[in-house]
Amino acid sequence: IIGYIGKINPMFINKMHLDINDTFGFQFDLDILSNFTEITPSFSHIVSYPVVERDLNFVLDENILIGDLISTIAHNGKDILKSVEPSNIFRHKSLGENKKSVTINLIFQSPTKTLEDKDVNFVINEIIKVISSKYSAKLR
Repeated sequence: IIGYIGKINPMFINKMHLDINDTFGFQFDLDILSNFTEITPSFSHIVSYPVVERDLNFVLDENILIGDLISTIAHNGKDILKSVEPSNIFRHKSLGENKKSVTINLIFQSPTKTLEDKDVNFVINEIIKVISSKYSAKLR
């Protein structure tokens, strides 16, 4: 047995004057669990070149999932795109019916050199082309 998991008796929860429903608890024997894994520390080389941060704002259909948008961007970001995060979603009638505006924060970094604007702009232009084509999105 490596541990226990279960629902805590509601009478105990009431006696503690807690206003919580369906409370669960668990206990694991970490010594036993540690026998099942062999942890090997991994290290990454620290990149000494600066990051370049850019935001892109797309207006697209409401039914397009943000996760799909992020995946498409990450897939087309070449080797220098290190992070893709949604930073804002805006909905307003001024965007059009069933439209939303999504701001995506992009972080670029090269492990071998300081990126120039032309390096980043090339990747951004490719991303804009793909997103515009695949999702009928417009750059805002």
